[in-house]
Amino acid sequence: MINKDKSGKFRVRYDFGHNKYYSFLKKEKRKIQAELETLKSSESAKKEDLQALHNKLSRIENDINLLEKKYGKPVNTPTRRSFNCRNRWQAELIEKIFIDAHNLEVRGEQLPPYLIKELKTLKEAPHRLDYLEELSYKFASFSGFNPSVIPNLDYDLFLKQADVNMDWIESFQITQKEVIKQALLSCFDRETIPLKGKTYIYTGSFVSYTVCEEFVDCLIKVVDNLKVDGIIVNGPWVKYIFLHKTSKNQKILTSVKKLASKIKIYAIRSNRESAELIPKLKDIGINFVSKIEDENNLFLNHQFSKTSQKDQLHRFRDYFVDKNLFVSTSYVALEPQLRNDNIRYIIGCGSSSFNTPGSRIWSTAYDTARLNSEKFDNLGGHLLRFDLEGNVYPSNFYYNDKVKAIFLNGLMYPLKGEVTSADLHILINDVHSDSIDKKAFNGLLWFIQKNADRIKSININGDFFDNALLCHHNENKIDYQIKNKLRAKSFLHEIAQARGFLEDIISRLGKNKDNVKLRFKYGNHELNSIKRLLNKPTVHFLDNLLDFDKLLGLSEMGFEIIEGNKIFHVGSIPVFHGHELTRVQASKILGRSSVSGHLHRGKIDNYGTMVPTLQDQEKVDYLRYHKTDWVTGWGVIMEFQGITEKPELVLINKNKFFDFEKIVKINNPYKEREIKEIKITYKLD
Repeated sequence: MINKDKSGKFRVRYDFGHNKYYSFLKKEKRKIQAELETLKSSESAKKEDLQALHNKLSRIENDINLLEKKYGKPVNTPTRRSFNCRNRWQAELIEKIFIDAHNLEVRGEQLPPYLIKELKTLKEAPHRLDYLEELSYKFASFSGFNPSVIPNLDYDLFLKQADVNMDWIESFQITQKEVIKQALLSCFDRETIPLKGKTYIYTGSFVSYTVCEEFVDCLIKVVDNLKVDGIIVNGPWVKYIFLHKTSKNQKILTSVKKLASKIKIYAIRSNRESAELIPKLKDIGINFVSKIEDENNLFLNHQFSKTSQKDQLHRFRDYFVDKNLFVSTSYVALEPQLRNDNIRYIIGCGSSSFNTPGSRIWSTAYDTARLNSEKFDNLGGHLLRFDLEGNVYPSNFYYNDKVKAIFLNGLMYPLKGEVTSADLHILINDVHSDSIDKKAFNGLLWFIQKNADRIKSININGDFFDNALLCHHNENKIDYQIKNKLRAKSFLHEIAQARGFLEDIISRLGKNKDNVKLRFKYGNHELNSIKRLLNKPTVHFLDNLLDFDKLLGLSEMGFEIIEGNKIFHVGSIPVFHGHELTRVQASKILGRSSVSGHLHRGKIDNYGTMVPTLQDQEKVDYLRYHKTDWVTGWGVIMEFQGITEKPELVLINKNKFFDFEKIVKINNPYKEREIKEIKITYKLD
């Protein structure tokens, strides 16, 4: 039956058929028992008739016993099927489904699979305009959001391939003409927000049925403390939040509503969202947009097909040239070499490799990183700060489930309690002192000096020394050898220069230097330097000089020396240089929290963290790096209450970097130092 409640919605309900079927069986049993008594008292009764009645009675009693065993004795199932919806046409369709199920149950028959599926997947039809918007957005996504392609798409093929409800299309009388018109609107900006000089949080969807509401509550503290200008959420948004078994207690919606009351939330529409949920999310303060774009930056949601990945990536970049791109997809990261040279930043979020549902966890990754992972420890996002020219300086953050807190910019934002400062562990990779980027190094020294009282360790993770004079890449290139000889003068000159840089780092610690743990790990350049010299027969008598500890004064300065084939740990974070094993191997052996360098890129992905270089790319002769792959900066591991979280990367862009409080311009390049004479005294045995 269909009733209309006070809210104006239609309610369809029916009793389960088991009660009536049970009553019918009991009535039939009494009837057969009466017939048997009559036949037994009759002299003309046939034996066959008595046997037939006994068999019929036995079957009925068996059915009664089955029902009583399943539902209790006597059978009494007061539960009703009910469904609420705003449209009478949908109520009438649901009523028909209920009647079909009821009639089958009354007769004691099993429900067919198709009917069970329909009953389990019933959901209220959205408003017509919301469903038209969803349908049109999916149609536009098939064209790559290219308005010139949309009118020529095969609409019937789209309907067959897309995940759309054909009954709703028919009931709403939505025409192809309407869909095309709305799809064309989806290809253009709906809203532009100011980015230059602003600060935004950027993350994946935080409205989903398995997500952590504590993360959103901690995010509220971040918003209050940092005074951010908005949150940009790159879907996809999960369809089933209101249908999940926990949906009666929607704590996550309460947390999101509280967050939305404090800060503007921009949700970039996905082509996988469910239109029936959009009004509910809009009601709690979510602002849905197709994309956000200004002169230098572009945020949008685009899902690339696995089958035509390369073609779509080429086409995608033809549309958006010279932009800092922020794209929600799993496939951008798989082809980094296809990027335009002028595009520097690509951040992704949402679903990931390893077939991870975006509903469960999400994270964002800097510089073409592969996205997400299958565990909870990647819950987080990015803090994006834009300078007045529109250049972006990102900081990654994570939610730690052990302490129920967000780790961001040297601070811990706990679920309960005050915001707390962290101890810092500095990660320095690939300095290559012979060809150091002096501005970048000056920024590092400034950062160390500013945070000296909080620094707990400084970790030099390989390739601090370069040894360009013996580099195997230049072995057969005489012109490069001459050039390096004029610049570096000699092997010992470069040693002296590297030693000077080490002294500068330690000097910036000031009074706290005795409390800071110092580590120096040998990278492939240190190891290869020794191998190259030992391979020269004429210098075998110098093998006692090939001790970097004595040459660089490492033990004298207080460094713990880590051999080139070993890893070390900063708290719980395993660190290796990168020449020992590949990052894929390391992720399997050491886990996804491992940290490496070696490749001169700054990125965080499923395989761990890669700390950027401090080498000046313009001074590198022996390798040809893709310009957008070369990233300058350093890493910082934060420690709270003895717990360490994956590093944040401090990335240098156009001689500026974000120092956890503001964007800092590196005004004073590091001056050329005078190379001091090295005096080494050996004790002869």
